[in-house]
Amino acid sequence: MSIQRNYIYNVIYQCISLVIPFATIPYIARVLGPLNLGITAYTNSIVQYFTLIASLGVGLYGTRQIAYVKENKERRSKVFCGIFYTKTIVAVVVYFVFLIFVILTGKQYFSVFMLQSIYIISAILDISWLYTGMERFDKLMIRNIIVRITGVILVFLIVKERSDLIKYIFIGVISELVGQLIMWLQIKKYVSFTFVNFSTIKEHFLSMCKLYIPQFIIQVYTVFDRTIIGISTYKEEVAYFDLAKKLINMLIIFPTSLGTVMLPKISFLVENNKNEVIKIYLHRTIEFMFYTSLPMFLGLIIVSDNLVRWLYGYNFYKSAILIKIMAPTIFFISISNVIGIQFMVPYKKERELTISVFAGAIMSILSNVVLVFWLKSIGAAISFLLTEATVTIIQIAYTRNIWEYKYIIRMLLKYFIISITMVFILILIDVFIKIENFTAIFVQVIIGFLFYILSNVVLESEIQRDVFSQIKKFLRRSKNEI
Repeated sequence: MSIQRNYIYNVIYQCISLVIPFATIPYIARVLGPLNLGITAYTNSIVQYFTLIASLGVGLYGTRQIAYVKENKERRSKVFCGIFYTKTIVAVVVYFVFLIFVILTGKQYFSVFMLQSIYIISAILDISWLYTGMERFDKLMIRNIIVRITGVILVFLIVKERSDLIKYIFIGVISELVGQLIMWLQIKKYVSFTFVNFSTIKEHFLSMCKLYIPQFIIQVYTVFDRTIIGISTYKEEVAYFDLAKKLINMLIIFPTSLGTVMLPKISFLVENNKNEVIKIYLHRTIEFMFYTSLPMFLGLIIVSDNLVRWLYGYNFYKSAILIKIMAPTIFFISISNVIGIQFMVPYKKERELTISVFAGAIMSILSNVVLVFWLKSIGAAISFLLTEATVTIIQIAYTRNIWEYKYIIRMLLKYFIISITMVFILILIDVFIKIENFTAIFVQVIIGFLFYILSNVVLESEIQRDVFSQIKKFLRRSKNEI
């Protein structure tokens, strides 16, 4: 499959992962309320630490290793079995450690913790990395459509009042588990199960740990904020922060999905010493990140007040403030995605990647400890922004010799000027057109989108031309296949 088609599949896949469940948020926020959502977010942040260890970084490592051998089924099968067996052994140990932890410390939310422990079991069964490494993003998309839509329907049918928190959590974890099981239905088509000796498992384990250290650090500091808010202040503050961050994460999908698509492609090119081709890909990808992330985060700052009132209701007004603070992270994460996922991982620069995210983790811990006790969820939002900026700046410093800066600065200025002009138009709409909630959001988004697209047409943006060309090809091909 082509990069462009895989990108579209991956965007759809990632959107379904977040956007469809996100469709229930306006309903759930009003039915369960800030306290119940805060409890869910806080306990989930604890479970996530164990899930992260259980997954052992297979997402990146597995994708890379499968991409290296994707043309040879025998070698692919050996790699798959070695990675899967290694992860399973680690995950089983982690699950028993989690049970001990809950028995000793989790009595207040025991039933919630036990239900959410199913996420650890789901991590064992997750083989999406096999399909990603083989660039079969269509398989992931189909799986997600079935599972996520079913989960949303069940939420609306079953969750009716504040006492239905357990039902809500149960629907979420079972949907995740079923989603992983579906991926196994076609496994024999791609790999054959083979015996793997202990030395192979040990080799995979050490290699996975080496690559996983930076991933683990990243994931820890992305959930640490919810944990420390839950420990140091009211559970409602966790809900305000969690819902704001979910919106940010949903929007990050559009620029960063390209990183997931490019990883197997660039890994394959690295294996075949196609360095000049890789350099072209990286610069085009950076421009794409500018094209998507700049208007996204600047526009979000303007529409966040109406967006929060419409999505979550007036009880979550504080989430709008947090969104404004965290919006620039869309830009920072987009850039670090290119450098970290598309350059450092394929070239096996784990040391540099680890240092950058370790610095981010230190920034996260220190700033959260200082700011959350003082400013509560606002402090966590500031910490999140500082952390992502730190990681991106350090990664840029490490890779400073590979970039053509004249090209990058020219592209950055072009998309920034268009985006900031779009922002002024959105502000004028907000000032002079006295409308609220969904109508205001709809008007602002449509006008802002049209202005941005037309401006890029006038300035003859090659990236935009490529994007629309590939969308047309994708739709035409999909129509022919139907």
